[in-house]
Amino acid sequence: MLKKILPTIFTIIMYSMQIFAQPNSLDTVFNPGIGPNGIVTAISIQTDEKIIIGGHFTEFNGISRNSIARINSDASLDTLFNPGTGANNTIRVTKIQSDGKILIGGGFDTINSLPSKGLARLNSNGDLDSTFNIGIGTNNSVMAFAIQSDGKIVIGGSFTTYNGIQRNYIARLYDNGILDTLFNQGIGPNFVVYSIAIQSNGKIIIGGAFTEYDGISINSIARLNTDGTLDTLFNPGTGGNLGVSSTSIQNDGKIIVTGSFTLFNGILKNRIVRLNPNGSIDATFNTGTGFNDPFVIASIQSNEKILVCGDFTSYNGIPIKYLTRLNTDGTIDNSLNANVGPNYWINIAAFQNDDKIIIGGYFTAYDGIVRNRIARINAENKENILNENQYMANTILYPNPSFDKLTLSTDDFSHAIVSLYNSTGQLIMQKNNIEGSILEIDLRNLPNGFYIVEINKLTNSNRLKISKQ
Repeated sequence: MLKKILPTIFTIIMYSMQIFAQPNSLDTVFNPGIGPNGIVTAISIQTDEKIIIGGHFTEFNGISRNSIARINSDASLDTLFNPGTGANNTIRVTKIQSDGKILIGGGFDTINSLPSKGLARLNSNGDLDSTFNIGIGTNNSVMAFAIQSDGKIVIGGSFTTYNGIQRNYIARLYDNGILDTLFNQGIGPNFVVYSIAIQSNGKIIIGGAFTEYDGISINSIARLNTDGTLDTLFNPGTGGNLGVSSTSIQNDGKIIVTGSFTLFNGILKNRIVRLNPNGSIDATFNTGTGFNDPFVIASIQSNEKILVCGDFTSYNGIPIKYLTRLNTDGTIDNSLNANVGPNYWINIAAFQNDDKIIIGGYFTAYDGIVRNRIARINAENKENILNENQYMANTILYPNPSFDKLTLSTDDFSHAIVSLYNSTGQLIMQKNNIEGSILEIDLRNLPNGFYIVEINKLTNSNRLKISKQ
């Protein structure tokens, strides 16, 4: 009898572990200890899954590291990466080249006590790369860069000169750091560039606080031809009424834009908008009232969902703090709703090959567990992503967090089984033969905490995490 029961018990345990490994919750294996003693503003992930972090800190887990460090996949400090005395000021952006060398930009003047103003390249062991010749560098901060397919580097920021030559807020360099004078930007933008993204055709999307490019009126976002001239075929109208902080290009060429703007081309768009490839607003991306805070940064995951971090505390009127994920139509992806989430704002997010998410910022806890300014979030189940795309595209779950009642709305619940599990995998409720398109679940008698709603329909299923408060 025991031999017959054990496989069944094992199957149940494995199934429960699969469901309740808590996708999008804190990955406790990733434990940085004390972590950095200051903010994290930049994250880049190497091909070996080691992680470069930059920011404004002087230690990592009690060991001296000025503004830059490399950590292993378990978040322990990689002592083989030794930048010496590091940067003497904030590192705002990092990028790993195909050869493994590391570009860094920011407001620093020296790296390991050697002159390197605004921009530097490090070898894989943390040494300053002496073959990267920036001369006297920039006269102010580098805040963004992107690497072209030919290895040239486009940089943006608050600088107006590069190696003593006038270059207003944007410049292009050869792989060795020498200024590319064939990049014909003219006067260039008239104010700071915060974001750079390169399209598959080589054209360059820039976002920032500018209102002109080479004397031509264009607000906060522009597209440049490969030679640096303004691409007038890209027409965002009046653009954003305030600055753009991030630009991300989808596989279909559409562009996710975030910033401090509240209007885009005269239309109410609070801090996020999606543009068609020609610069016009994509009306199919419905963000409602958008975000309530001007600091918003977006990144696109491999499944085309949009991860958004920042200092916001609500989206489209729904309370949600510092981190959320949007579906491709602009609605909230409820599967990312954390039990508690970060306790303060997030500056940056990056994706590992397994889709786990590394976040950095000002926070000191995630899901109530101490995590100083860096953490990793578990990946969601790939099967669930597929099933959500197949079946759950029109499903809405609200409110989340819930207090006394949870409402599920979809096109049709016929042939569906809806189950509610607690955090230990115990089945709390199950309903089938549901009529209509709306199902209400009474939560009043349940203790506060997180639960899993599982919806099975024919061969498809999806699991969503909710919080009861």
